[in-house]
Amino acid sequence: MNKTDKLKVMSFNVQWFTGVNSQTAVMLKIIRKYNANVIGLQELTASGRINKVGRTVLADYENQYLSKHKNFMGLASAVPLKNVRCHEFSSQDPLDMERYGETRAYMTAELEIGGKTVTLINTHLCYLTPEIKYKQMRQIFRRAEKSEYVIITGDFNCFDGESERMYGQFIDAGYHLANCGPKITKTWTEKPNPRWLSRLTYPTDNIITSGNITIKKVYFDRIKLKNPTGAPMDHVPVIARLQID
Repeated sequence: MNKTDKLKVMSFNVQWFTGVNSQTAVMLKIIRKYNANVIGLQELTASGRINKVGRTVLADYENQYLSKHKNFMGLASAVPLKNVRCHEFSSQDPLDMERYGETRAYMTAELEIGGKTVTLINTHLCYLTPEIKYKQMRQIFRRAEKSEYVIITGDFNCFDGESERMYGQFIDAGYHLANCGPKITKTWTEKPNPRWLSRLTYPTDNIITSGNITIKKVYFDRIKLKNPTGAPMDHVPVIARLQID
């Protein structure tokens, strides 16, 4: 990576790389199209090992980091990251654990760019219990507040009526939210059932930055992937072009 204050980041729930319809070719095309410096990945693997499709899709990223817990996430980066760690949330959802057998966690790492140290946080919050979900989000917020420059990627499982509480603490503190960009935000507001996206897409998948990192442009990709049942995948990659101020 050149010494510049510009960065492109992607957040992508890849759903274990289990889709159908030429998934490998399509996902690889998406990854190469946006050429993000860093990708925050959720549902990267269910077994602790990235499968063949995943290895192919992420082949351009020499630096890959996999969390070691029961809901595997990862980071793929164009340059090596420092101090990569995984932290389980202090609050876990018993219903979530019973249904999926998973614990939830977040990853932290550091990236040097333009003489600045940027803290990366990647997470996947619990699915079922709103109060536990909020506590996990609160823990992410408290961790972010410890660093000067912060970029947060994740599947926040933020559904109808939860946005204000979940994201409000960040907005009040001057953080920026990608929200899939103004186009999809407007579509979500005015058309509750957009044809090309699941209702889970906004504002579940998001990128959050500290106030000193400007979100210059947001992209989303209308991927034509289906899960093994034939239904559209619940997630699309969100990409943000950032300026480190």
